[in-house]
Amino acid sequence: MKKSVCMLMVALLTLAALAFVPAVTKAEDEDGMQVQQTWVHVAGPIENFGSRVAYGWISAIAKMKTINATSTEWAHAHAFWTTSLVTPIELSEHCRKGLENFTFSFYFARLVSASTIALNYSGYDFYIGGLWDAYNVTFVYYPNEEGEFDGENFNVTIVPLAVNATGEFRVTSNWTVFELSININGVDLVSGSVHHYFVGSIEIEIGDFTGDGKVNIHDLVHVARAYGCRPGFKGFDFDMDFNGDFKIDVGDLATVAANIEA
Repeated sequence: MKKSVCMLMVALLTLAALAFVPAVTKAEDEDGMQVQQTWVHVAGPIENFGSRVAYGWISAIAKMKTINATSTEWAHAHAFWTTSLVTPIELSEHCRKGLENFTFSFYFARLVSASTIALNYSGYDFYIGGLWDAYNVTFVYYPNEEGEFDGENFNVTIVPLAVNATGEFRVTSNWTVFELSININGVDLVSGSVHHYFVGSIEIEIGDFTGDGKVNIHDLVHVARAYGCRPGFKGFDFDMDFNGDFKIDVGDLATVAANIEA
């Protein structure tokens, strides 16, 4: 499998070199125009789902740009959490007594569209209001003929809890606490603590997983190491699942490769 992933990486890098097609459009400043640009990134662990203890993560990235008094906004946010603490399994882990199958259930929410993105809004340090989707997802994995969990033999049940429902992501208490509220029955208040945040004019590079401020081969390798993983497997990261199909696959590798700086 490692050999096939390496070959895939080479192919993706070759395509990226021939035709750079960024996954996220990067607007260029035009000469003679007054431009103000602010990027925001907030992320942290989810700790509560209503009155229940929860385990999960939320991440939100936003861009607010003003050109000659004309403002544009963009945001991406997603969250996943579970109320049961489950130890993930390794990709290709061999089944054993008591592990004939593996079940992983979680909640997942994503921002569909944002109507309001603002700093210092109505007493909040940071605010995103808009439409959200939320789901209750359960994966049941089964071993293959060799008795290994390869992430390909599974049943999945996806129960929509909210579709295009109004919701708010709020950061308070001097950037230390967040809340996600989705206005529909069945989705309690999601809350937790801010692990890290950034506010500045420097562009946030989508796909920079190593934290060096740019997208390069190291980020591609980081994603490639999780290739084939799904929720419940060690190495799976919702931040790397760009196409939102609950699997780290060629589409996610291609997204990182396309954003590698020349």
